[in-house]
Amino acid sequence: MDNAHKYTHQGGCTIRIRVRKHHAEIHLEDTGSGMSAAVLPKATRRFVRGDEGEGVSPKGSGLGLAIAQKIVQAHRAKLILSSVPGQGTHVTVIFRRIHREHGISPRKS
Repeated sequence: MDNAHKYTHQGGCTIRIRVRKHHAEIHLEDTGSGMSAAVLPKATRRFVRGDEGEGVSPKGSGLGLAIAQKIVQAHRAKLILSSVPGQGTHVTVIFRRIHREHGISPRKS
C-alpha cells in the first residue's frame, strides 16, 4: 500500500477483497508510474528498485515488496505482480481458505 501511494502522483489506489469458495483474494491497483518489464521479475528481491524514469523515490530502500513476499509466503499464500510503465501496478495476494469444521488447521512451524 505504501508503494502504491508513494508512486501514484495522479489517479489513485484501489483495494478490493474477494472471498471465493476455496480462497480469498486481495487486489491492490494503482495508477502510478508502474514498473518496467526488466524490474518486474526481480521486484520482490531485497534492495531492488526501479530506475529514476519510473518515479522511484530517493527515500525508498527496496525492501517493501521483499518483506511483503516473505509475509505472504509465511501464510502459504501467493503474491502476483503485474505492471505497465506509466500506467500502474496491480498486486494480487491469494490466500487458501482454511475450513476448520473439516479438521484442516494451519501448518505448524
